[in-house]
Formats: sequence, structure tokens, C-alpha cells
Amino acid sequence: MNKLLQMLDGKPYIETLDEVKNEPSELCKAGMNDYGLANGGNASLSWITPYRQLTCCHPLASHESEISYYVDSVGYGGDYAPDTPMSRGAGVVPALRLNLPSKDFINGLSAEELFGCEISVGAVEYKDDKGKARIYHTITFPNTRVVTKKVDKELTAKLQEAMDRGSLEKTKQGYTGRMNQDKTFKKFDTYQYHGKEYVYVQAERYSYVKDSYQDGSPVVDGEWIFLEIGPATLRIKNEWKNLPKCINPKGNGKDEKLNLRVLDAVNAGVPFSQEGSVDYEGGGCDLRRYVEEEFVHDFFLDEENFLVKGKNVSEESIEEYINNLSQVNAGAFVKGSEEMGEINQEFMDLLTSYADAQIAQSKTDEEFRKNKSDIERLKEEYKKVVEAKRRENAGNVPKEAKRKASSGKMKSSIGKLKDFKHNAFPQGERVHKDRHSLNNDDEQI
Repeated sequence: MNKLLQMLDGKPYIETLDEVKNEPSELCKAGMNDYGLANGGNASLSWITPYRQLTCCHPLASHESEISYYVDSVGYGGDYAPDTPMSRGAGVVPALRLNLPSKDFINGLSAEELFGCEISVGAVEYKDDKGKARIYHTITFPNTRVVTKKVDKELTAKLQEAMDRGSLEKTKQGYTGRMNQDKTFKKFDTYQYHGKEYVYVQAERYSYVKDSYQDGSPVVDGEWIFLEIGPATLRIKNEWKNLPKCINPKGNGKDEKLNLRVLDAVNAGVPFSQEGSVDYEGGGCDLRRYVEEEFVHDFFLDEENFLVKGKNVSEESIEEYINNLSQVNAGAFVKGSEEMGEINQEFMDLLTSYADAQIAQSKTDEEFRKNKSDIERLKEEYKKVVEAKRRENAGNVPKEAKRKASSGKMKSSIGKLKDFKHNAFPQGERVHKDRHSLNNDDEQI
């Protein structure tokens, strides 16, 4: 289980007016990232955060009006206001508290021991309401996840191509979007590609304002886009001196809780309530339901998120790939290091998926170890094939000498690759597309 989730004090929450009204406006600002924009969010045309992100307005967890969409809020410029109209384009800006051990114990712990991961601590300079330069600190946890930015055109093309050919692997966790009219939430699929996670979103624009993503491209209603998912960076609300030494090397570890707030809105398109007048603590508060249920699921990285099974891989697909290796033109195969890496990763992913299927069928510890060992040897042989291809296409070696020097090694490696495949995965144990799938929960590992 994610260590941060175990440390969570209660539920994530939305700040109240009392919590923010004495803070400098620069600290109250929240950015509006591309995911919020794709879910109908509005970004400021005039205001930016201290780290140069366009801002959003965002609701607070308090209001006294009898009209449900009149709530306390923070404006684009970080100013707070009681009982103001709040549209679906507002950002959702959760805060959370993590329980900390006592100061007698905590200062002997490393960040990894305390949080279950290494951390990154940063500082952001801002000016307070009197114009005096100050800083606040941030913390980034690798075992968290938020959607950050729309991917560029080149990567979009690669992701789309991988999706079209069925090699883009879906991850387990998914990601929550805006609210539907029936009070359910949009659910978007997430995918793994070269070790990173992406969400595939159909954009929806509520506003008449012609908002643009961070790259300057317009938000187009109904357009499907890929956005990158990465670790969350949060603002530390504690006094710097009271933090443990794994965060502040000079800290005294006095605070019993780590108080945090996200820097950028994690979503948009979530109304305070679609019902009549209701307060944040009331059962009809849609914003609270999103923060306490959906946000928790999305934010804390499931430790098995990148081990999702469900991709049916047959022995024939590996056979076909190996045969293609032996026939492919070496110049095309290693035209550039990026293409080499992509082809290499594609086949490694294929082998990993196949290995997962075989390991899932292991009936004894000995069989499990053998299957795992065989697939590692198979990968090593593949690397030798890649290296042989690279040598065949490399350097200033005369063409004929180069061909003679590399072709024998390449054929030998491909032969070994085939031998290892057949030894590791005998005919009787192959995983067929038409009779085996790891989509079933009882077959997942």
C-alpha cells in the first residue's frame, strides 16, 4: 500500500475562508494546468502564479448564501471573497495533512523511510502583500500522480500510432475527469509508454473564453488529446523551522502533521453542488465527494499501477517479431538512436507481457524461477541482436568487411534467441489469444 496513503490524516479537503484570509494573495493563487482546461476549466488572461503558471479561481469549503453556486472563493489574483458565484470552470484545489512521528523519533528517519520514497524539496520566491520578497517551500512525492500537460505533436503521433496498432498498454488506475449531468464522473483511460503514464481525454470547453493549453494550442471542444501524468508538487504550509530534518536539514521536527496544498488545480468541471443550497459538510456537496473519493484514488499512485495485465500475447507474435529482426534492413533498423530505443522498448514490452503470462501460470516456486530466468536470458539475447545490428550499420568500416564481421554474430544471436524462446515456452504452454486472457481478476499478479 502507498505509504503516503497510510500517513493521511482523515480525508483530503478544501480549505475554508478562515484558513486563507490571512495569507498573502500570492500564496492563495492556484495554477490551472492543461488537464483542468481539457475538463472545462478557465485560466486567467492576466494573472500568473509565482512559478509562472496561468491561474484559476477556485471554491473554498465555506459559504453562507442560500444559493448553492454562491460560495467563498479565491480569485484569479489570489484575492479571497465570500459568497461569490462559482462556475463549472473553477479549479479544484485540494489540501491534505499527513501524520508525522514524534520529534524524538522523526529526525532519525530518511525521507524514504518516512514517506516510502525519495522526495524533492524546492523553494519558490514571491512577494507578499507589502511587496517584500519571501519564499515558500514545495515538496514533490514520486508516489503521487497528477495530470500536468498536453503532450507535443511528435509524441502525440507516436502514442496514437501505438494505440492504433494495439501496443499501447492500458494501466490499472485510470483517471477521473469532470462531472456528468447525472452526478457521475467522467473516467478516462491511462496508458504506459516508455516508462511514463499518459491519460487520453476528450476535451470539453464550457467557457466562451478561447482558452489555450500551455503550448499555445487552442482548447477544442470534443478533441481527443493525450496528457502526461507525473508526480505531484505541493506547497508546504508548515513553518519551515518545524519540519523534520529529511525535509529541512535544520528543522526541529516539532510539527505533528505535514500540511500541504496542491499548487495547480487537479481538475475542473466539478460543481460545488448540483442540488439546492448545501454546505460543504452536507451530503449533497459534489465537490467534497470528488475530493474525498475520486481525488484520493487518482492521486496516490497504486504500487502495481504499471503492472497491469490484460494484453494477450501469443508465442506466434514473438516468433513473428524475431523473424522480422532477421530480415529487416539494418540501416532502417538503426537509423537513429531514438528509433533504436523505440524498437528495443517495444520488443522488451512484448517479452515482459509474455513473461507475465507465463509466470502467472507457474505452479511451483521452481517453475516460477525458471520462467523468470528464461525470460531474462531471452532479453539478453535480444540485446545482442540489437548490438549486432548496430555494428552492422556503424563506423567507417568498409562495407564488405562490416557485413562479414557482423552478419555471423547477428545470425548466431537470432538463432539463440529462437532457441531460447522455444526452450523457455514449449508448445504445450503457449498463451493463445483465443483462449487465455489476463483481464480476469483472479489471473492477475
